[in-house]
Amino acid sequence: MPKLSDFEKELIFDYCLGLESSENHDEVKSLIENNDEALELYDAIKKSLSPLDSLTAQECPEYIVERAIDRLCKAANSSHIKLQELLGDEQSQHVGKVHFRPNLSQVVTAAAVIFFVATVFFPVLKSARQNSWKQKCQWQLSQIAGGLSNYSADHDNRLPSVATANGQPWWKVGCNEQGNCSNTRNTWLLVKEGYVIPANFVCPGVRDGKVLQFDALQAKQYNDFPARKYITYSSKILAKRDTIISLGRNPFFSDSNPLFENLPQNNHKTLKLRLNKKLLTINSINHNRKGQNVLFVDGSVEYTKNRNIGPNKDDIFTLQNTDVYNGYEIPVSEADSFLAP
Repeated sequence: MPKLSDFEKELIFDYCLGLESSENHDEVKSLIENNDEALELYDAIKKSLSPLDSLTAQECPEYIVERAIDRLCKAANSSHIKLQELLGDEQSQHVGKVHFRPNLSQVVTAAAVIFFVATVFFPVLKSARQNSWKQKCQWQLSQIAGGLSNYSADHDNRLPSVATANGQPWWKVGCNEQGNCSNTRNTWLLVKEGYVIPANFVCPGVRDGKVLQFDALQAKQYNDFPARKYITYSSKILAKRDTIISLGRNPFFSDSNPLFENLPQNNHKTLKLRLNKKLLTINSINHNRKGQNVLFVDGSVEYTKNRNIGPNKDDIFTLQNTDVYNGYEIPVSEADSFLAP
């Protein structure tokens, strides 16, 4: 059984404190039921918080929260005592061994303090963590924009594009077949030719992403990302070798398309996906369904909760007038901004 990742441990901790998102609730519950390490961690956290079960929860007034945060910040900023000094003071006191046994009231008091700090700061820290991931994701997309610009300047203003024949698939990431069989082969040219490092293609907010540890020489031996987990962004399906100028300010990259999160693991299988109400409304999984970062051809990056963006207010995750996807469809016009897989 695989060990828990740091992300999974954070989810379990949030779950014990009731801070998990609605999207993660079922996932954490299933993890605890099916993973011994997760169950052990869950039991340990719940046991440490059990003295609080007898307390009546009350909403903390905002002015108290603000005062507590202010005092903690001031205390942190004004503390200049070095650890060595503390240790020196401790060693200078020739005190025999003292066995301290806290009573129940002390345990409850300590637990109450921990719970207060957790309820005040954990939502703030969780939000800060999400914002940090979102900002780093935007920075990575800006690095990709720089790579696209440099590539274009070196290739007669053209964007990275592998020759594609009609009917070839765009969803088989990591496929070793001859010919172009994935849209990510276009993006891989940026890695293969040294314009963007592999790490910038994995959004920090996605759970299953993994950064490639490739050097330039290794990258040249591949024609595509080895697997989907090494690229957690979706890019525009190009019908031809477009130029930056011809695409104007159209969306070109984004957090992963929510329609194609569960692609067939075996590239010899076929893709069959039919749109439904949920697929038409959900946002990318990269940022807990709250929204997605989008890179435009002009190099700008925006975070949006709306999928209908760009000059044509087009849904960037679907093709116009298409309800069923087999993995080889392409836009019929530049007005249709389709980012996949």
